[in-house]
Amino acid sequence: MKEQIFLLRELQDTEVRIRGLKSDQERYPREIDQLNENLSSEKKTASREKERLEFLEQERRRKEVGLEDLGEKIKKTKGKLFEVKSNKEYQALLHEIGLMEESTSRNEDEILTMLDEIDALKGSVSQREGDLVIVEKETQAEVAKIEGELNHIVKEIGAAEKQRKKVLASLKPELVKAYETLKQRRGIALALVRRGVCQGCYVNIPPQMFNEVQRSDTLIRCPNCSRFLFWDNSTAS
Repeated sequence: MKEQIFLLRELQDTEVRIRGLKSDQERYPREIDQLNENLSSEKKTASREKERLEFLEQERRRKEVGLEDLGEKIKKTKGKLFEVKSNKEYQALLHEIGLMEESTSRNEDEILTMLDEIDALKGSVSQREGDLVIVEKETQAEVAKIEGELNHIVKEIGAAEKQRKKVLASLKPELVKAYETLKQRRGIALALVRRGVCQGCYVNIPPQMFNEVQRSDTLIRCPNCSRFLFWDNSTAS
C-alpha cells in the first residue's frame, strides 16, 4: 500500500504540474499579443505624427503660395489707385487693399504658428522613430524569448503527460476511480498532514488516525473533507 500511496502522490504532483504548465501555455500567447499590440500602438502614434507633419508642410507651402499671389494682387490693386477718376473708386480700392492686407497678416500669423508646430513635430518624429527602432528590437527579442519558453513548456507538458500515464498504469483501478471522484469534488484528492492537521481543510485529525497516516500501511481519509491523507517525514510532524 505504501507504493500505491506514493504513486497517488506522484500522480497528484504530476497533474498539478501539468495544470501549472498549461496555465503558462495559455498565458504566454496573451503576453505576445500584448507586446505586439504595444508595438503597433507605438507605430500608429509615430505614423500619426508623421502624417500631421506632412500635412502641415503641405499647408505651409500652400499658404506661402497664396501669400505670394495675394502680394501680387495687392501690388496690382495699388497700381490702379493712380488710374481711378473718382474718389468713390479710390476709396473702394483702398478698402479692397485693406481687406487683402488683413488676410495677408492672418496668413502670415498662421504660417508662423505652423512653423512652430512643424519644428516641434520634427523633433518629436525624429525622437519617436529612434525610440521605435529600439522598442521594435526589444519586442522581437522578448517575443522570441517567450516563444522559446513556450516551446519548452510544450515539451515539458508532453513529458509530464507521459509520466502521468505511466503512473496511472501502475495504480489499482479502484484507487484511480476514488482519486478521480475526490479530485472532481475537492479539487485535489490527497492532502498532507502536518502537526496533526489536514492541510486540505485545516481540521485536526484524531491522534490514532495520525499515527496510521504516518505508518502508510493503508489509505486513510480525512474525517472532515474525505481527502486521502499522507505524511511526509521531510516536513515537521
